[in-house]
Amino acid sequence: MAYSFRGSWNWRDDQRKPRDFAVTDQAYPARPPIDPIAGSNRLTGLPTRLEFATRLQCAIQQANDHGAPSSLLLINLQGRQEIVARHGAKMGDRALREIARRLEGMLRKNDMLARLGEDDFAVIADGQAEPEAHRDAANRMAARMVQTICQPIPANDCELQFGANIGIALCRPGIAGVSDLLQMAAGTMQQTKNRPARLSLGELSRQAALTVEEALEHDVLRGLAAGEILPFYQPVIDLATNRICGFEALARWQHPVRGFVPPDEFVPALERIGRISALTETMLTQVCRDANAWPSYARIAINVSASELSDPLLPRRLLQIAEREGMAPARLEFEITETALVHDIPAAQASLETFRQAGILSSLDDFGTGYASLGQLRQLKFDRLKIDQSFIRGMLENGECDKIVDAILGLARSLNLQVVAEGIETQAAAASLVARGCEFGQGYYYSKAVTAQAAGAMLKTGLRGQIAA
Repeated sequence: MAYSFRGSWNWRDDQRKPRDFAVTDQAYPARPPIDPIAGSNRLTGLPTRLEFATRLQCAIQQANDHGAPSSLLLINLQGRQEIVARHGAKMGDRALREIARRLEGMLRKNDMLARLGEDDFAVIADGQAEPEAHRDAANRMAARMVQTICQPIPANDCELQFGANIGIALCRPGIAGVSDLLQMAAGTMQQTKNRPARLSLGELSRQAALTVEEALEHDVLRGLAAGEILPFYQPVIDLATNRICGFEALARWQHPVRGFVPPDEFVPALERIGRISALTETMLTQVCRDANAWPSYARIAINVSASELSDPLLPRRLLQIAEREGMAPARLEFEITETALVHDIPAAQASLETFRQAGILSSLDDFGTGYASLGQLRQLKFDRLKIDQSFIRGMLENGECDKIVDAILGLARSLNLQVVAEGIETQAAAASLVARGCEFGQGYYYSKAVTAQAAGAMLKTGLRGQIAA
C-alpha cells in the first residue's frame, strides 16, 4: 500500500519559535557538486544514492524472504528555489543542511536518510511486526517530518520557509526491486501536488472489493509471470538505402480470455503499482534471445521508463541481463519517453552515462509532445531524437506540423543528434523525409510490429515497400 502527504505548517500554531534551528553567519564550506555518477552528496554529508539503493534492496529482500516490514518515505522540498532567488545560493545551501540535520534527528536506530536529488530526500523506516501497526507508525513519522520541515528557519534578519510533499510506500512481500518501490512512493507523492498546501493523509486502494483498475493490475502481474507479454518488432529503416537497420521492440499482451490488451492499458497499470522494471527486464531478456539469431548489424531499441533512471542499480541489472544472454550491449538502444522524463537529472545522467560507456545508445522518444526542455536535452546527452508520429502523419497536409518537423530536424543537426521519424504511412511521407535529410524512419508503410520469427524472415528477404495489413 502507499500513502501520501502534503503540508505547510506555521510555528505560530503552537506558539513555539524554533530558535534552536537558526541559520547563522558562521562559516560554511563552499557549495560542493553532486557527483552524477556515484551520487555522492558532500553538501549534507548524507549517504549516497548507491548506498541508499543497496540498503533499500536489502529491506526488499528481507520483506520477501521473512515478511519483515519497512517503508520508504520520499520527501520533496518546496521553496528552495525561492530561497536561492531571494537570498542567494549560499543561504539556500545552509537552509538545506539545516533540513538534513532536522530529519537526521528524527531517525530511529535502524532508519536511514539519504539525499536523492536537489530537493529530494528519502528515508527507509524500520518497521513493526504487524502491518497495521507499521502503516500507522509510517503515517505518524511522515506527519512529524512535514511539521519539522515546515518550521521557519531563522536566518539573520529573515525567516526561511520550506514546504514538503511526502509519498510513502510500504515494503511488503511481492515488491520486485528498488525502482518499483521508488515509483510507488513517487506516484502517491504526485497526487498531493495539486492539492491545497495543507497536511492531509490519504490511503490508496483500501476498498474491500477490487476495482476495474485493481483487477487489471493483478492480471497483468499474472500475465507477466506466465510469459504472456512478449516483444513484437517494428523495423527501423535507413531512409537513404531503404534497408532495415534494426527494430523497436514493443510489448504485446495476448490475454488468454480477453484477447489482445493494448499497451496503453497495461503499461500504466504496471507504472501505478511500481512494477514497470519487471516488464523492462522481461522484455530485455526475450529481446536478447531473439536478436542473437539475427545479423549483428540489427540494433534493437527497448523502451525504458523514465522513472527507472533514478534507480542507480538499473544499469547494473540490465547489463547483467545482456551479459547473461550473450548479447553485445552495442546492439541495444534504450528509448525514454519525453512525456515521462525524470526530474532527477543527476541520477538520469549517471544511468545514461553508464549505458553510453557500455556502447548502448539512448534516444528521446515522442519528441515534441512532452515536457523535455532544451536544457535537459543538453544535460542528458541523448544520441537520437524520435519525432512523434502525430507530426509525421500531419506533415504533408498541416503547415504547423510541417514546420515542427523542419524545426526538430534543424535542432537535431545543430546538436549532432540522429533522428528517427515515427508513423511513416505513405511513400510521399517517406520521400519528403529523405529530402529533408532525416536519417531513419519506421511506420506502417514499411511494416507493423511483427513476431520475432517474422522479423528474422524480414531481415533475410528485405522490405517490399508496402503498408502492412
